[in-house]
Amino acid sequence: MTAGCGDIVYAGRIARWTANRRVVKDHTFANPRAASGRFVRVRAARLPTGTAALSSGNRLLGPGRLDLGPRGQSVDDQRGPLPADRAGDRPGN
Repeated sequence: MTAGCGDIVYAGRIARWTANRRVVKDHTFANPRAASGRFVRVRAARLPTGTAALSSGNRLLGPGRLDLGPRGQSVDDQRGPLPADRAGDRPGN
């Protein structure tokens, strides 16, 4: 895990398909920031209209939220505390 790392970005493509979907699955995200931090942010305005986002089976460690857009879903994501050995890496410590 890397404390304080930047965003992971999945860019929307210009091509239009009959069905569009973004899936984030089976990852571990650690947020050492304050409760206002985000694990995942989907910018719906940059995706084709009606694109759904799915967060599934991810480990979400520390405080924070998922911003999955208007059609987004979180399925089987697990929340937990940051590992004790990483708590000292929080900004301001």
